[in-house]
Amino acid sequence: MALINQSQVIDNVKSVSVSIHEQKIEHIDPSQYASDITEILVDYRPVEFSEKNPPKPQLEADDLVALSHRLGDKKLGIILSGASDYQFLQQDFAKVMPLLSVIVIDFHGFRDGRGYSLAQKIQQHPSYNSAIVLRASGDILPDTLQLLTEVGFSEFDIDDSDFNPSWFDYFVDIKHRYTGRSVTQLPIFAN
Repeated sequence: MALINQSQVIDNVKSVSVSIHEQKIEHIDPSQYASDITEILVDYRPVEFSEKNPPKPQLEADDLVALSHRLGDKKLGIILSGASDYQFLQQDFAKVMPLLSVIVIDFHGFRDGRGYSLAQKIQQHPSYNSAIVLRASGDILPDTLQLLTEVGFSEFDIDDSDFNPSWFDYFVDIKHRYTGRSVTQLPIFAN
C-alpha cells in the first residue's frame, strides 16, 4: 500500500493492523512486532449487525485505553468503516480520542459515501483535535481525493497496483466543487 498526503508518498510510517476477531485485546503484545513498526491500528469496525442488532464496536474503550499504556513509542490508531455507527462510537470517543494518532476510515466501495459523513462527525466531536490524522483507505479513486480532503482527510492509503505519481495532480486539478460550498471564503459581493 502507498501512503500519501497531498504532496508526497509517506515512507516513514509502518503500520500493522490488529483484528480483535483473532485475539483478545489483552493478548496483544506490542513488542512482538518488528522494531520498524511505528503504529498499531486496532480494527474498531462493527462485528455484527442486523435490524435487531445495530453495529457495535468490537471492543470497549477501556480495553483500548489499557492497550495504549503498553504501546511504548508506537502510535495508536483505530480502523472504522462507513458502517460504523457514530451514535455508538461517540460515547467511546471521549476516552479514546486523546490516545489516538490516526483514525482510518475504510471505504468498501467508491459509491459508499458514509465514510465522508463519519469523517465530518468525528471532527465535530469535542474530544477531536487536529493532531489526529484522518486517513482514507480501501476503494479510493483519484478523482475523489479532492473531495476527501474537503471533509478532512489528510492521508490516503492507496493500493500499490492502483497508485502512480499522477494521483497528486488530482489534488489541484479539480476547479469546481460538487458540494455546493466553497472551501475559500469570498466576500458576499464577489461573483
